[in-house]
Amino acid sequence: MSTIKIPVVPELQKTLEEVRNTQKIVPPPQRRGQLRSFPARSFETYGDGVMVVTPTGNESKMDEVSRRFAKFVQPSKLQFARMHVGSNVGEQPYDEEGLTGGFNRLNGAFDLLETPMCQTQLKDSKIGTVIGMSIESFMQLEFEGEKIMRAVDYAAIIVHNATTGKSDFTISEGVPMNPAYVEIARSLGFEDAEKKHGKVTGGKVFAAHVPGVDHADWQAVVTGVTRYDTLRKAMDKMKNPLEL
Repeated sequence: MSTIKIPVVPELQKTLEEVRNTQKIVPPPQRRGQLRSFPARSFETYGDGVMVVTPTGNESKMDEVSRRFAKFVQPSKLQFARMHVGSNVGEQPYDEEGLTGGFNRLNGAFDLLETPMCQTQLKDSKIGTVIGMSIESFMQLEFEGEKIMRAVDYAAIIVHNATTGKSDFTISEGVPMNPAYVEIARSLGFEDAEKKHGKVTGGKVFAAHVPGVDHADWQAVVTGVTRYDTLRKAMDKMKNPLEL
């Protein structure tokens, strides 16, 4: 897969100091969207252990998932299955496709867990409850005609208890991004005809214009709060995953 070169617009180049603490965190969107129903799973009960499925390659996200479940499960009974599963919504999902991407990752991870090798692992580990958690960032846009008037980065957090078949989800607080950076990201193409699955993230465009910014946590520079603190705050307001 070839790397897409991000064009740098001189007028949009900034220093770290020029963008530091220039944005305020905004509340979650009023309309959260609707989570699709997960297919029923048939995981056997082998004991009282809890297996947490996490479809992410992001170490920091994994740390937040681990912290969350450590609140409810004894360490000796808690295990994690980390699986790399695609979202099928491109590198940069827009609007409701953030929720779709999180669903796709989690559902795909459960598919993998149903393979014979993983089933053997569940049995050997005496797992009685299988729960998954996915985190999918997305950009919520507001247009006036063809022009982007507002762009806010949020995250959809989904928890599904595959043993009981019950789910919970929330949308984190968000951070506005300069619409000009988002327009550049969108100009670099989409994976779908509806222009909801972008090929390049707004964060990568931001980082290309502001040297020294981590494209995966540009929020920390513009607000003074890391995206992982924002995720943690959203998770802490969710239901106990073992009570789903």
